[in-house]
Amino acid sequence: MSKFMKKVLLVIALLALIFTASSCAQPEQERARERETTTTEARTFTNQDYEEMLENPEEFEGRQGTVYGRVFNVVEGSHVQIFIDLDDERQFVLRTESAGGVRKGDFVKAQGEFTGIETFTNPLGGEVSAPFVDLRSIEEIDPFDALNFMEPAFKTVEVNKTINQQGFSVTLVRVRFAEERTRILLGVRNGTSEPATLSVLSAMAVQGENQFEAESVFGFPELQSDYQPDTADEGIIFFEPLDADARKARFIIDWSSEDFDIETKPFVFDVNW
Repeated sequence: MSKFMKKVLLVIALLALIFTASSCAQPEQERARERETTTTEARTFTNQDYEEMLENPEEFEGRQGTVYGRVFNVVEGSHVQIFIDLDDERQFVLRTESAGGVRKGDFVKAQGEFTGIETFTNPLGGEVSAPFVDLRSIEEIDPFDALNFMEPAFKTVEVNKTINQQGFSVTLVRVRFAEERTRILLGVRNGTSEPATLSVLSAMAVQGENQFEAESVFGFPELQSDYQPDTADEGIIFFEPLDADARKARFIIDWSSEDFDIETKPFVFDVNW
């Protein structure tokens, strides 16, 4: 074999070796990037991590996360406190020099870095342990958007059914089941010529022999009860938890009108899923 052919074969062998090494390295690089992405995604926290953060705070220290809640205390130049549930049992303390214009009662989205669990004395003299977060950003959001994180639904039933009684109409938009409560979204419009009233807190839900009463949730905007002519509103009615496995429910909402020529009767929605 000539020297020229030997050189050609050597070059071919070297190229093959480089190609093989590159092919082997590429999957490993891709796997490394996947591990890095997975690790980055895992190192966060949300409302749903609250209990685990209390039990294993060291697992979350240094993590960046996002929480949603209702502001119940603002100490300008120091911190903002929020409840992340509708029962006002779970709270976060957000350290910040500026509250960003949010006020007590606002529903907010807050982002920051978890620094640990601290125990302090509340105004009533009780000791409270809560996650502390160095706040990076905070903004006021719609209560309905916050609700999806503060009391997440495990089942949603879209209904979109409207019942009209001589110009006064109610639309049952959807039903959502959460562990703490069941809620319905209603759209209401008074198309009559006289004021009318929807009995929001007297609403009932029925499943078989079980009856569920409407609940008032402190701090959350209630569906309007009184309607002047040509006015409308959309809002939520909360109930005690219904059985999502029952596959059906009836919702009953009464109303009245100052037009005594209108014979009113309760709005009844039968929902199957």
